[in-house]
Amino acid sequence: NCIKIIKQRTEFKLKIKLLINEIDINDKTFQNNQFISSVKIESTVNTITGGYQNGYFENCSSLIDVSIPETVTIICGGAFASCTQLCEITIPPTVTTIESGAFSKCSSLTNITILSPISSINTIYLKVAHH
Repeated sequence: NCIKIIKQRTEFKLKIKLLINEIDINDKTFQNNQFISSVKIESTVNTITGGYQNGYFENCSSLIDVSIPETVTIICGGAFASCTQLCEITIPPTVTTIESGAFSKCSSLTNITILSPISSINTIYLKVAHH
């Protein structure tokens, strides 16, 4: 409820830092949020969910900092799509799969550090189109 109230109020600029300890595949609470600036994902999470227009952090236009723990093994397609302020991200060595579109339309993303060999990645979807 708190996030819904914040979404409705646009007269102030607010930066929110989140600590995520569970990701539900059907939860779209954080999609299209303009106020989340930092996310730390706890070690209880092993998949960052996504899918076409179902990315868990999709279109979080103020998101600049994401901390992914070594328990995560999959970053699903669209998980961080259209996070236009995200400049860099480090993929921990436990991630074996990055699905198509995981970082699509992240127009500020210039540095992706991958700490292990990824068994499945579609590099076409890591390209960023600058308009």
